[in-house]
Amino acid sequence: MKEKVIKRVIEGTSSLPALPVILDRATRMLDDPDVSASDVGRIIIKDQSIASKVLRLVNSAFYGCQRQISTISQAVVILGFNTVRNVILSVSVFEAFSKDSKADGFDKYRFWEHSIACGVATRAIGKHLGVKDPEEAFVGGLLHDIGKLVLEQSLPDEFVKVLHLVKDMGISILEAEEVVLATTHPEVGRCLSQKWNLPQALEETIAFHHNPTAAETHLKLVSAVHLADSSVKGLGIGYSGDELVPPIDRRIWDGLRLNLDVFGRWLREIDDEVESACGFLPLLID
Repeated sequence: MKEKVIKRVIEGTSSLPALPVILDRATRMLDDPDVSASDVGRIIIKDQSIASKVLRLVNSAFYGCQRQISTISQAVVILGFNTVRNVILSVSVFEAFSKDSKADGFDKYRFWEHSIACGVATRAIGKHLGVKDPEEAFVGGLLHDIGKLVLEQSLPDEFVKVLHLVKDMGISILEAEEVVLATTHPEVGRCLSQKWNLPQALEETIAFHHNPTAAETHLKLVSAVHLADSSVKGLGIGYSGDELVPPIDRRIWDGLRLNLDVFGRWLREIDDEVESACGFLPLLID
């Protein structure tokens, strides 16, 4: 049953979005140590929608650049290849999924609020856990629930049943997905990440954010997303399909030697950083 549902979603649904070709081309170029910033700029500018949003983002307070960036080439020089790659990926995902919701009762705008808050929280927590790339941490948090968008877009009728079960039974969306679909958003999201050829680090945050100790090579990053998801739900920011706060895996809590004082400081830090990033979403959706 599970395999049939995933196959139907990932392979058999014509409405499933593909990431823009420009993302694949830009990613390949950004992986080439000999490529120039102007080369990257010429590729990205071919997609005016993505290029304009990238420039709006890199000039926003979220990235805190000291001077106005007017071209993609400047963005690459000032922010670096990794940051620009992750900005392009973020914009591309919004381009693919930011249409109106196909499932009644699923507020996509509030879903993105939750996702962006998780990205900000993952970046903040990742600093404490020693995650090396803060931009990868942000994108990992941003995309962790992408499987829900796949289900909402590909199987809207079944996803409405999931939402109704969440409301009627007071259970988590993860539990409701198992009942209705015999699969879950992390499993579906992982399949999509493989189809899109996302980096392994992002694949693991999508697949294991509810079960971080299953992470194969990126335990710190997945743990940061796991803690961020619970933190953001606890702070009541956005909406991801249910109102329940995901429990923190005790093995992660003990393994990181966390305590309530430390975690409380992190929550206050997250709350402040999320507030400062409140302008991020309109830049992507407008």
